[in-house]
Amino acid sequence: TYFLFLSGMLFASSGHAQIEVSPPVLKNATVINEQGDVQLTWISQNDTLIISRDSLQISAFYGIDTIWNPDLQTWTDSNSGANQKPRSYKLSILYSGAGSESNYFNTIHTNIGLDTCQKEIFLNWTRHVKSNNFRNFNDTIEMAYFNIWRSTDNAPYTQIATRKPGANGIIDTTFTDEDVEYDHVYKYFIEGVRATDTSIKSRSNRVTINTDMPDNPEYIHTERIETDGKPVQLEYSIDKGSELSQYVLLRSDNLNGPFDTLQ
Repeated sequence: TYFLFLSGMLFASSGHAQIEVSPPVLKNATVINEQGDVQLTWISQNDTLIISRDSLQISAFYGIDTIWNPDLQTWTDSNSGANQKPRSYKLSILYSGAGSESNYFNTIHTNIGLDTCQKEIFLNWTRHVKSNNFRNFNDTIEMAYFNIWRSTDNAPYTQIATRKPGANGIIDTTFTDEDVEYDHVYKYFIEGVRATDTSIKSRSNRVTINTDMPDNPEYIHTERIETDGKPVQLEYSIDKGSELSQYVLLRSDNLNGPFDTLQ
């Protein structure tokens, strides 16, 4: 019994030494296509890693894959849904103790809107992963600046603008594209450039908007106005080639307005 007790102590001491390892470093989490697939890249000196992704359903990270090859330092998540919302990732060492987890890394998520009258497209983006219950899915990755990329009618993407920190040190995460015309397909993504290493660039999901507008009528003719008595009778003819489905009748006492909508 005495011999077995000593053996157990020596084994526990040896096992404790084995878990003193360097945690992996998650360098990037970038969206690589329109489907929202995310590519991870990392640095690790350990044999086996667990890849974990955020889950708002269980308010915690959960393992989605295990990397057994120590030479592998990149992996693609084809089930992330990062084209719908930002996602958060981390790495951890298999069969290891405290201090074995990497940093978090969140993807960038972009939203889009169109002002048809002003012919302007609005973009806004975030790296914040919302959770009301869990401690936080947000990372500590600092971006030096953001690049805005655009494609028109499926042409190659070109960089059209950059968002850098203002006087207060905060980066504006909105952009208005005023160089927009009707009847085109515009695609965008945001590229975040890491402050600690500007060679590392994290791309957002791709967003698309079609500025096709219905054809206006070539003419709207006044066919009849009867002013004998009340009510006044009005009749118009409209170009049958028009693609518009609704019209508004306005009235004013002055040619320069203001006009009131009648119907």
